[in-house]
Amino acid sequence: MTTADEPERVLGWGQQLIQVHDALRADLARVRESLGEPGVTLAPDVRLHCATFCQAVGEHHTREDAGMFPALAAAHPELRETLDGLAQDHVAIHSLLGRLETVLQTAGAGGATDDLRAEVDGLAALLVSHLAWEERALVAALDATPR
Repeated sequence: MTTADEPERVLGWGQQLIQVHDALRADLARVRESLGEPGVTLAPDVRLHCATFCQAVGEHHTREDAGMFPALAAAHPELRETLDGLAQDHVAIHSLLGRLETVLQTAGAGGATDDLRAEVDGLAALLVSHLAWEERALVAALDATPR
């Protein structure tokens, strides 16, 4: 139990990163589930869900590139090469997000989900791997960072 003189302990930055990543992984799973079976028509809410997911991933990576990565590089120079690799992943993921958004825009109201499914599967393969790498490489350093 904490007292007025003893602030409540909050999660470390690394644990917060894991929570954000877990939310992205869960949302990705929901996107994949919402596509249904191959050959089914694309429901309008699937489009919105995919677009919202793409935006969330893009914003998350933008914040990492602009804030977290430079701060970690300054505090932990030994992580610079890893941070550069993670930033390169962000560029590749951004490209896949753009392709997915293009498929979302060009699919007709009654279009099949097959092209969309292929793009989501490609994105998922890279994104899930990237999130795991980021956690393995950065969580300990983030948790050691004072709040």
